Amino acid sequence: MKSSITLQTVWQKPWYCGPTVLEILFSHFGRKVLQDDVVVAADMADSIIGRGCRIDELGVAITRLAADMVLLAKYNSSVDDVSRLTAEHNLPVGVEWRGTFLEPDGTIWEEGHYSVLTGVDWESQTITLVDPFYPGTNTAHRGGVIGIADFEARWWDENDVPLPDDANTTENIETWGLMFVLAPVSQAGELAKRGLRPISADLLREHRRIEKLRSREFQRVKSLG
Repeated sequence: MKSSITLQTVWQKPWYCGPTVLEILFSHFGRKVLQDDVVVAADMADSIIGRGCRIDELGVAITRLAADMVLLAKYNSSVDDVSRLTAEHNLPVGVEWRGTFLEPDGTIWEEGHYSVLTGVDWESQTITLVDPFYPGTNTAHRGGVIGIADFEARWWDENDVPLPDDANTTENIETWGLMFVLAPVSQAGELAKRGLRPISADLLREHRRIEKLRSREFQRVKSLG
Protein backbone atom coordinates (compact mmCIF):
# COMPACT_ATOMS: atom_id res chain seq x y z
CA MET A 1 0.00 0.00 0.00
CA LYS A 2 1.39 3.39 -1.04
CA SER A 3 1.09 6.62 0.92
CA SER A 4 -1.30 9.35 -0.16
CA ILE A 5 0.16 12.06 2.07
CA THR A 6 0.17 15.64 0.77
CA LEU A 7 1.74 18.47 2.72
CA GLN A 8 2.16 22.22 2.56
CA THR A 9 5.56 23.24 1.23
CA VAL A 10 7.23 25.76 3.54
CA TRP A 11 10.62 27.40 2.98
CA GLN A 12 12.84 27.75 6.00
CA LYS A 13 14.69 30.73 7.35
CA PRO A 14 18.46 30.16 7.73
CA TRP A 15 19.11 27.41 10.34
CA TYR A 16 15.36 26.92 10.85
CA CYS A 17 14.96 23.52 9.14
CA GLY A 18 13.85 21.81 12.37
CA PRO A 19 11.12 24.33 13.27
CA THR A 20 10.04 24.44 9.61
CA VAL A 21 9.63 20.66 9.54
CA LEU A 22 7.26 20.99 12.51
CA GLU A 23 5.30 23.64 10.61
CA ILE A 24 5.04 21.18 7.71
CA LEU A 25 3.99 18.32 10.00
CA PHE A 26 1.29 20.49 11.58
CA SER A 27 -0.07 21.22 8.10
CA HIS A 28 -0.91 17.51 7.77
CA PHE A 29 -3.51 18.08 10.49
CA GLY A 30 -4.77 21.34 8.98
CA ARG A 31 -3.16 23.41 11.74
CA LYS A 32 -1.19 26.60 11.32
CA VAL A 33 1.91 26.70 13.52
CA LEU A 34 4.72 28.81 12.10
CA GLN A 35 8.45 28.11 12.31
CA ASP A 36 8.84 31.31 14.32
CA ASP A 37 6.24 30.03 16.81
CA VAL A 38 8.30 26.87 17.29
CA VAL A 39 11.53 28.81 17.86
CA VAL A 40 9.94 31.04 20.50
CA ALA A 41 8.19 28.14 22.25
CA ALA A 42 11.47 26.22 22.51
CA ASP A 43 13.40 29.27 23.79
CA MET A 44 15.77 29.02 20.80
CA ALA A 45 15.58 32.57 19.45
CA ASP A 46 19.05 33.46 20.78
CA SER A 47 20.76 30.14 20.02
CA ILE A 48 19.43 28.60 16.79
CA ILE A 49 21.47 30.70 14.33
CA GLY A 50 24.77 28.98 13.68
CA ARG A 51 23.88 25.66 15.29
CA GLY A 52 20.31 24.73 14.38
CA CYS A 53 18.39 22.70 16.96
CA ARG A 54 18.17 19.27 18.54
CA ILE A 55 15.14 17.04 18.42
CA ASP A 56 14.54 17.35 22.18
CA GLU A 57 14.24 21.12 21.76
CA LEU A 58 11.55 20.56 19.15
CA GLY A 59 9.81 18.29 21.64
CA VAL A 60 9.72 21.10 24.18
CA ALA A 61 8.04 23.34 21.61
CA ILE A 62 5.29 20.77 21.01
CA THR A 63 4.45 20.50 24.71
CA ARG A 64 3.98 24.27 24.83
CA LEU A 65 2.18 24.75 21.51
CA ALA A 66 -0.16 21.77 21.28
CA ALA A 67 -1.08 19.91 24.46
CA ASP A 68 -3.23 17.48 22.46
CA MET A 69 -0.29 16.44 20.24
CA VAL A 70 2.93 14.55 20.92
CA LEU A 71 6.28 14.30 19.14
CA LEU A 72 7.51 10.70 19.11
CA ALA A 73 10.89 9.46 17.92
CA LYS A 74 12.98 6.39 17.25
CA TYR A 75 16.71 5.99 16.65
CA ASN A 76 18.32 3.27 14.52
CA SER A 77 15.19 3.24 12.39
CA SER A 78 14.79 1.50 9.05
CA VAL A 79 13.21 2.48 5.74
CA ASP A 80 10.65 -0.24 6.45
CA ASP A 81 9.69 1.71 9.61
CA VAL A 82 9.14 4.78 7.46
CA SER A 83 7.12 2.81 4.94
CA ARG A 84 4.78 1.45 7.61
CA LEU A 85 4.21 4.84 9.22
CA THR A 86 3.45 6.60 5.95
CA ALA A 87 1.41 3.84 4.32
CA GLU A 88 -0.35 2.17 7.25
CA HIS A 89 -0.69 5.08 9.68
CA ASN A 90 -0.87 7.87 7.05
CA LEU A 91 1.70 9.90 8.98
CA PRO A 92 4.49 11.97 7.42
CA VAL A 93 7.84 11.17 9.00
CA GLY A 94 10.42 13.74 10.04
CA VAL A 95 14.07 12.72 9.72
CA GLU A 96 17.48 14.08 10.64
CA TRP A 97 20.01 13.41 7.89
CA ARG A 98 22.90 14.87 5.91
CA GLY A 99 22.20 17.20 3.01
CA THR A 100 24.52 18.58 0.34
CA PHE A 101 23.59 22.18 -0.36
CA LEU A 102 24.17 24.33 -3.43
CA GLU A 103 23.79 28.03 -2.73
CA PRO A 104 22.73 30.54 -5.43
CA ASP A 105 26.31 31.84 -5.54
CA GLY A 106 27.67 28.37 -6.32
CA THR A 107 28.89 27.52 -2.82
CA ILE A 108 28.51 23.83 -1.95
CA TRP A 109 28.48 22.56 1.63
CA GLU A 110 27.29 19.57 3.66
CA GLU A 111 25.42 19.79 6.94
CA GLY A 112 22.90 18.02 9.13
CA HIS A 113 19.34 18.74 8.06
CA TYR A 114 15.69 18.00 8.82
CA SER A 115 13.19 16.98 6.13
CA VAL A 116 9.86 15.13 5.92
CA LEU A 117 9.45 11.75 4.23
CA THR A 118 6.06 11.11 2.66
CA GLY A 119 6.36 7.64 1.15
CA VAL A 120 8.50 4.69 0.09
CA ASP A 121 8.23 3.08 -3.36
CA TRP A 122 9.79 -0.36 -3.09
CA GLU A 123 9.40 -1.08 -6.80
CA SER A 124 11.51 1.91 -7.85
CA GLN A 125 13.61 1.79 -4.64
CA THR A 126 12.95 5.46 -3.93
CA ILE A 127 11.69 7.70 -1.14
CA THR A 128 9.65 10.87 -1.62
CA LEU A 129 10.27 13.84 0.64
CA VAL A 130 9.45 17.46 1.37
CA ASP A 131 12.58 19.54 1.91
CA PRO A 132 12.34 23.03 3.47
CA PHE A 133 15.81 24.18 2.36
CA TYR A 134 15.84 27.61 0.70
CA PRO A 135 17.35 29.47 -1.07
CA GLY A 136 19.38 27.16 -3.23
CA THR A 137 19.11 23.41 -3.70
CA ASN A 138 19.70 20.32 -1.61
CA THR A 139 21.47 18.23 -4.24
CA ALA A 140 21.14 15.07 -2.13
CA HIS A 141 17.76 14.50 -3.79
CA ARG A 142 16.20 15.26 -7.16
CA GLY A 143 12.93 17.14 -6.96
CA GLY A 144 11.87 15.47 -3.73
CA VAL A 145 12.92 11.94 -4.71
CA ILE A 146 15.97 10.05 -3.41
CA GLY A 147 17.12 6.46 -3.83
CA ILE A 148 16.71 4.30 -0.73
CA ALA A 149 20.39 3.34 -0.65
CA ASP A 150 21.45 6.99 -1.06
CA PHE A 151 19.19 8.07 1.78
CA GLU A 152 20.35 5.29 4.12
CA ALA A 153 23.97 6.37 3.61
CA ARG A 154 23.01 9.91 4.68
CA TRP A 155 20.71 8.98 7.57
CA TRP A 156 22.90 10.23 10.41
CA ASP A 157 23.99 13.47 12.03
CA GLU A 158 25.99 14.99 14.88
CA ASN A 159 24.49 16.65 17.95
CA ASP A 160 25.87 18.49 20.96
CA VAL A 161 24.00 16.85 23.84
CA PRO A 162 23.91 18.36 27.36
CA LEU A 163 25.46 16.15 30.04
CA PRO A 164 22.88 14.80 32.51
CA ASP A 165 24.67 16.32 35.52
CA ASP A 166 25.69 19.60 33.84
CA ALA A 167 23.29 21.17 31.35
CA ASN A 168 25.85 23.85 30.47
CA THR A 169 28.36 21.27 29.19
CA THR A 170 27.70 19.31 26.01
CA GLU A 171 29.15 16.21 24.38
CA ASN A 172 29.24 15.84 20.59
CA ILE A 173 27.76 12.51 19.50
CA GLU A 174 26.76 10.90 16.24
CA THR A 175 23.10 9.99 15.94
CA TRP A 176 21.86 7.33 13.55
CA GLY A 177 18.54 6.67 11.87
CA LEU A 178 16.45 9.27 13.68
CA MET A 179 12.83 9.46 12.60
CA PHE A 180 9.98 11.26 14.34
CA VAL A 181 6.26 11.83 13.93
CA LEU A 182 3.77 14.39 15.17
CA ALA A 183 0.56 12.68 16.25
CA PRO A 184 -2.48 13.14 18.48
CA VAL A 185 -1.85 12.05 22.06
CA SER A 186 -4.56 9.42 21.57
CA GLN A 187 -2.28 7.61 19.06
CA ALA A 188 0.78 7.47 21.31
CA GLY A 189 0.05 3.96 22.61
CA GLU A 190 -0.47 2.58 19.12
CA LEU A 191 2.74 4.18 17.85
CA ALA A 192 4.70 2.92 20.86
CA LYS A 193 4.23 -0.56 19.37
CA ARG A 194 6.34 0.70 16.46
CA GLY A 195 9.13 1.62 18.87
CA LEU A 196 8.37 5.35 18.93
CA ARG A 197 8.89 7.12 22.25
CA PRO A 198 8.29 10.65 23.56
CA ILE A 199 11.20 12.91 22.68
CA SER A 200 13.51 14.11 25.44
CA ALA A 201 17.18 14.74 26.13
CA ASP A 202 17.20 11.40 27.97
CA LEU A 203 16.29 9.64 24.71
CA LEU A 204 19.33 11.24 23.07
CA ARG A 205 21.56 10.17 25.97
CA GLU A 206 20.28 6.61 25.81
CA HIS A 207 21.10 6.51 22.10
CA ARG A 208 24.60 7.78 22.92
CA ARG A 209 25.06 5.02 25.54
CA ILE A 210 23.90 2.28 23.15
CA GLU A 211 26.14 3.51 20.34
CA LYS A 212 29.14 3.58 22.68
CA LEU A 213 28.47 -0.02 23.71
CA ARG A 214 28.17 -1.06 20.06
CA SER A 215 31.43 0.69 19.22
CA ARG A 216 33.25 -1.04 22.07
CA GLU A 217 31.89 -4.44 21.02
CA PHE A 218 32.92 -3.78 17.41
CA GLN A 219 36.45 -2.88 18.51
CA ARG A 220 36.60 -5.98 20.75
CA VAL A 221 35.55 -8.31 17.93
CA LYS A 222 37.93 -6.56 15.53
CA SER A 223 40.85 -7.06 17.94
CA LEU A 224 40.14 -10.81 17.94
CA GLY A 225 40.88 -10.87 14.23
